[in-house]
Amino acid sequence: MTATACPKRSRRPVRKARNGKLQKRDLVQVAAAKMRDMILAQAPDVQIGSLRELALALGVGIVTVQQAARILEHERLLKVRRGPGGGYYGARHRAETLERLRAAGPHRT
Repeated sequence: MTATACPKRSRRPVRKARNGKLQKRDLVQVAAAKMRDMILAQAPDVQIGSLRELALALGVGIVTVQQAARILEHERLLKVRRGPGGGYYGARHRAETLERLRAAGPHRT
């Protein structure tokens, strides 16, 4: 396995398998970082997409999007709405929370 610079906040190296692909755990973290950027770039309570739309936009499978969504739900940055009009919606919090997330540094891929 090889290590490269990680787009995550922890700056932990991203592990790649011998075939050059990201390991599943790291792929979920990268997807979560991209979704976090999408949420923070928009107004509160705006839909960032459906499960399938996000999977296509991020170039990952739907299970990866679901796992990334769980991370963001835990961070209270994402709300999942079921049924007609459902999808993934960004959530906003107090200014201190947003500042803490921004201060953590860039986490782009």
